[in-house]
Amino acid sequence: MSAEKKIYAVTAIFDTPDAIMSAAAKVRDSEYSKFDVHTPYPVHGMDHAMGLKPTKLPFVTLICGLTGLAIAFSLQTGIMFGDYRLNIGGKPFFSLPAFIPIMFECTVLVLAHLTVFFMLTMFNKLPINNCPLHDTDYSRAIMCDKFGVAIEARDENFNEEKVKSFLSRIGGRDIVTIYEKEGE
Repeated sequence: MSAEKKIYAVTAIFDTPDAIMSAAAKVRDSEYSKFDVHTPYPVHGMDHAMGLKPTKLPFVTLICGLTGLAIAFSLQTGIMFGDYRLNIGGKPFFSLPAFIPIMFECTVLVLAHLTVFFMLTMFNKLPINNCPLHDTDYSRAIMCDKFGVAIEARDENFNEEKVKSFLSRIGGRDIVTIYEKEGE
Protein backbone atom coordinates (compact mmCIF):
# COMPACT_ATOMS: atom_id res chain seq x y z
CA MET A 1 0.00 0.00 0.00
CA SER A 2 2.78 2.48 0.87
CA ALA A 3 4.57 1.65 -2.41
CA GLU A 4 1.58 3.02 -4.34
CA LYS A 5 1.44 6.31 -2.45
CA LYS A 6 3.82 9.19 -2.93
CA ILE A 7 5.86 10.19 0.13
CA TYR A 8 5.41 13.77 1.36
CA ALA A 9 7.81 13.85 4.32
CA VAL A 10 9.34 11.98 7.22
CA THR A 11 8.55 13.49 10.61
CA ALA A 12 9.98 13.17 14.11
CA ILE A 13 8.78 14.38 17.50
CA PHE A 14 10.91 16.12 20.14
CA ASP A 15 9.89 16.84 23.74
CA THR A 16 11.56 20.11 24.72
CA PRO A 17 12.38 23.48 23.15
CA ASP A 18 16.10 22.81 23.67
CA ALA A 19 15.82 19.48 21.86
CA ILE A 20 14.04 21.05 18.87
CA MET A 21 16.58 23.90 18.69
CA SER A 22 19.42 21.38 18.64
CA ALA A 23 17.61 19.22 16.08
CA ALA A 24 16.91 22.22 13.82
CA ALA A 25 20.59 23.20 13.86
CA LYS A 26 21.65 19.63 13.07
CA VAL A 27 19.19 19.37 10.16
CA ARG A 28 20.34 22.79 8.89
CA ASP A 29 23.97 21.61 8.94
CA SER A 30 23.14 18.27 7.30
CA GLU A 31 22.65 17.48 3.64
CA TYR A 32 18.89 18.26 3.81
CA SER A 33 17.60 21.67 2.79
CA LYS A 34 13.84 21.14 2.42
CA PHE A 35 12.66 20.82 6.01
CA ASP A 36 10.37 22.58 8.44
CA VAL A 37 10.14 22.80 12.20
CA HIS A 38 6.77 22.86 13.95
CA THR A 39 6.22 24.12 17.49
CA PRO A 40 3.10 24.77 19.58
CA TYR A 41 4.34 28.31 20.34
CA PRO A 42 7.10 30.60 19.03
CA VAL A 43 10.58 29.53 20.10
CA HIS A 44 13.11 32.35 20.34
CA GLY A 45 16.11 31.82 18.05
CA MET A 46 14.45 29.24 15.81
CA ASP A 47 15.04 31.37 12.68
CA HIS A 48 18.77 31.27 13.32
CA ALA A 49 18.74 27.57 14.21
CA MET A 50 16.97 26.79 10.93
CA GLY A 51 19.22 29.11 8.92
CA LEU A 52 16.35 31.22 7.62
CA LYS A 53 17.05 34.49 5.84
CA PRO A 54 15.51 37.69 7.24
CA THR A 55 12.02 38.43 5.95
CA LYS A 56 11.34 41.06 3.31
CA LEU A 57 8.01 41.95 4.92
CA PRO A 58 9.29 45.21 6.52
CA PHE A 59 10.21 46.52 3.06
CA VAL A 60 6.75 45.62 1.76
CA THR A 61 5.25 47.40 4.78
CA LEU A 62 7.33 50.50 4.07
CA ILE A 63 6.20 50.60 0.44
CA CYS A 64 2.56 50.09 1.49
CA GLY A 65 2.84 52.92 4.04
CA LEU A 66 4.41 55.28 1.51
CA THR A 67 1.65 54.38 -0.95
CA GLY A 68 -1.01 55.27 1.64
CA LEU A 69 0.78 58.54 2.40
CA ALA A 70 0.99 59.42 -1.29
CA ILE A 71 -2.69 58.61 -1.83
CA ALA A 72 -3.77 60.79 1.10
CA PHE A 73 -1.51 63.68 0.10
CA SER A 74 -2.58 63.53 -3.56
CA LEU A 75 -6.25 63.30 -2.69
CA GLN A 76 -6.17 66.25 -0.29
CA THR A 77 -4.06 68.54 -2.44
CA GLY A 78 -6.02 67.65 -5.58
CA ILE A 79 -9.29 68.48 -3.91
CA MET A 80 -7.98 71.63 -2.24
CA PHE A 81 -6.29 73.06 -5.35
CA GLY A 82 -8.68 71.95 -8.04
CA ASP A 83 -12.02 70.43 -7.27
CA TYR A 84 -13.12 72.16 -4.10
CA ARG A 85 -11.24 75.41 -3.49
CA LEU A 86 -12.35 77.05 -0.29
CA ASN A 87 -10.88 80.23 1.07
CA ILE A 88 -11.65 80.03 4.76
CA GLY A 89 -10.57 83.07 6.77
CA GLY A 90 -7.76 83.88 4.34
CA LYS A 91 -5.86 80.69 5.16
CA PRO A 92 -3.62 79.23 2.45
CA PHE A 93 -4.96 76.54 0.13
CA PHE A 94 -2.02 74.27 0.97
CA SER A 95 -2.06 73.90 4.74
CA LEU A 96 0.11 70.92 5.64
CA PRO A 97 -0.76 70.91 9.37
CA ALA A 98 -4.41 70.42 8.47
CA PHE A 99 -3.50 67.52 6.15
CA ILE A 100 -1.38 65.57 8.65
CA PRO A 101 -4.18 63.75 10.57
CA ILE A 102 -5.76 62.47 7.35
CA MET A 103 -2.37 61.54 5.89
CA PHE A 104 -1.50 59.61 9.07
CA GLU A 105 -4.81 57.75 9.09
CA CYS A 106 -4.61 56.85 5.39
CA THR A 107 -1.01 55.72 5.79
CA VAL A 108 -1.90 53.38 8.66
CA LEU A 109 -5.05 52.10 6.96
CA VAL A 110 -3.39 51.23 3.66
CA LEU A 111 -0.23 49.95 5.38
CA ALA A 112 -2.14 47.60 7.66
CA HIS A 113 -4.48 46.16 5.04
CA LEU A 114 -1.87 45.67 2.32
CA THR A 115 0.73 44.27 4.72
CA VAL A 116 -1.71 41.64 5.98
CA PHE A 117 -2.76 40.83 2.40
CA PHE A 118 0.83 40.40 1.17
CA MET A 119 1.87 38.51 4.30
CA LEU A 120 -0.91 35.97 3.93
CA THR A 121 -0.82 35.51 0.16
CA MET A 122 2.81 35.98 -0.88
CA PHE A 123 4.89 35.21 2.22
CA ASN A 124 2.76 32.55 3.95
CA LYS A 125 1.15 31.29 0.73
CA LEU A 126 -2.18 30.86 2.47
CA PRO A 127 -4.70 29.35 2.31
CA ILE A 128 -3.15 25.88 2.28
CA ASN A 129 -5.97 23.49 3.05
CA ASN A 130 -4.47 20.35 1.54
CA CYS A 131 -1.23 19.85 3.46
CA PRO A 132 -0.66 16.13 4.07
CA LEU A 133 0.49 16.90 7.63
CA HIS A 134 -3.04 18.00 8.58
CA ASP A 135 -5.11 15.47 10.52
CA THR A 136 -2.18 13.24 11.46
CA ASP A 137 -0.90 12.13 14.85
CA TYR A 138 2.17 14.31 14.18
CA SER A 139 -0.03 17.38 13.72
CA ARG A 140 -2.02 16.62 16.87
CA ALA A 141 1.18 16.26 18.91
CA ILE A 142 2.77 19.52 17.74
CA MET A 143 -0.45 21.44 18.30
CA CYS A 144 -0.49 20.53 22.01
CA ASP A 145 2.85 20.24 23.71
CA LYS A 146 5.42 18.56 21.47
CA PHE A 147 7.87 19.83 18.85
CA GLY A 148 8.51 18.36 15.44
CA VAL A 149 10.76 18.29 12.39
CA ALA A 150 9.56 17.31 8.93
CA ILE A 151 12.07 16.59 6.16
CA GLU A 152 10.26 16.76 2.85
CA ALA A 153 10.57 14.20 0.08
CA ARG A 154 11.12 16.93 -2.52
CA ASP A 155 14.62 17.41 -1.09
CA GLU A 156 17.18 16.23 -3.64
CA ASN A 157 19.06 14.18 -1.00
CA PHE A 158 15.93 12.50 0.35
CA ASN A 159 16.09 8.77 1.02
CA GLU A 160 13.43 7.51 3.39
CA GLU A 161 15.64 5.08 5.32
CA LYS A 162 18.56 7.54 5.59
CA VAL A 163 16.22 10.29 6.81
CA LYS A 164 14.66 8.01 9.43
CA SER A 165 18.12 6.97 10.63
CA PHE A 166 19.27 10.61 10.73
CA LEU A 167 16.21 11.75 12.71
CA SER A 168 16.72 8.89 15.15
CA ARG A 169 20.40 9.84 15.63
CA ILE A 170 19.55 13.45 16.48
CA GLY A 171 17.09 12.39 19.17
CA GLY A 172 13.77 12.20 17.35
CA ARG A 173 11.08 9.76 18.41
CA ASP A 174 7.80 8.64 16.85
CA ILE A 175 9.42 8.85 13.42
CA VAL A 176 6.70 8.47 10.80
CA THR A 177 6.51 8.67 7.02
CA ILE A 178 3.69 10.93 5.84
CA TYR A 179 2.20 10.24 2.41
CA GLU A 180 0.51 12.59 -0.03
CA LYS A 181 -3.25 12.66 0.23
CA GLU A 182 -5.12 10.92 -2.57
CA GLY A 183 -6.10 13.08 -5.51
CA GLU A 184 -3.09 15.41 -5.27
